[in-house]
Amino acid sequence: MSSYDLLVIGGGPAGYVGAIRAAQLGKKVACVEMDRAGGTCLNRGCIPTKALLKNAELYHTIAHRAEEFGLKIEGLSYDWEKVIGRSRTVADKLAGGIEFLFKKNKIDYIRGKASIVGNSTVEVELTDGGKEPTPPNTFSLPPVAKPASCHHFPSTAQPSSARKTP
Repeated sequence: MSSYDLLVIGGGPAGYVGAIRAAQLGKKVACVEMDRAGGTCLNRGCIPTKALLKNAELYHTIAHRAEEFGLKIEGLSYDWEKVIGRSRTVADKLAGGIEFLFKKNKIDYIRGKASIVGNSTVEVELTDGGKEPTPPNTFSLPPVAKPASCHHFPSTAQPSSARKTP
């Protein structure tokens, strides 16, 4: 693995923006992400949820206000697989956009899990197998999503990065 001016660990909103900006400033940059670029928000959280909410809003509008728009709808139903498929398509399109920006800005996009193993080495366990140490000049640990806890409501929830939607 090459040596980098900046190795960003995590390709979520903080990570990919920082990686892109550093590359625009002339740095040799890599971004390590376990999943798709965009992190939890884009791939399993905010964006897929907003896509599902849009479907629900549209269904509700048609079911309860169709006549207001001069429409007659009989036998309104939905196909759950297509609803979920649309939310995945929206997320995939946006993740692809970030991956395009990585290519455009000459950022090495590394699929894997990074671990800091000393003062100046980051080891990357690649998604497709193998491990590679890399000595970046600097590395960045952007904030990550994790479940909030409340002592009144104990939880056994896994961090959002461990969960996956279909």
